[in-house]
Amino acid sequence: DIRGIDHLKELSVKYMEAKQQQREAQSQQPNEVEILAQTELQKTQMETEQRREAAQGVQANKAAELAIKEQETQIKFIEMLAKIEQGDKKDAIEKEKLAAEQARTAVELAVKTVKTLQGGNDD
Repeated sequence: DIRGIDHLKELSVKYMEAKQQQREAQSQQPNEVEILAQTELQKTQMETEQRREAAQGVQANKAAELAIKEQETQIKFIEMLAKIEQGDKKDAIEKEKLAAEQARTAVELAVKTVKTLQGGNDD
C-alpha cells in the first residue's frame, strides 16, 4: 500500500472530471465558422426584413394613391350630378316663365275678348 494513494486517486478523478467538463464546455461554445455562419444568417435575415418592409411601404403608398384617385372620381361624379341638377332647375324655371307668360297673354286676350263682346273698347 502506497501512502497517500487514495488522495492521488481522488485528485486524478477530479482532474479527469474537470477535463471532461472543459471539453463539454468547449464543444458547446461555437467555433469561428459557426460564428461567421450565424452572423451571415442574421445579416441575410435583416436584409430580407428590410426588403419586406420596403415592399410594404410601396404597397401602402399605392393603396393610398388608389384611394385618393377613387375619391377624386367620386367628387367629379358628384359635381357632374350637381351640374345636371342645376341645369334641370334652370330648364324648369324657364318653362315656368314661359308658362306664366303664356297664361298672362291668354288672360289679356280673354279680357280684350270680353271687353269687345261687351261693346266697350277701352285700351
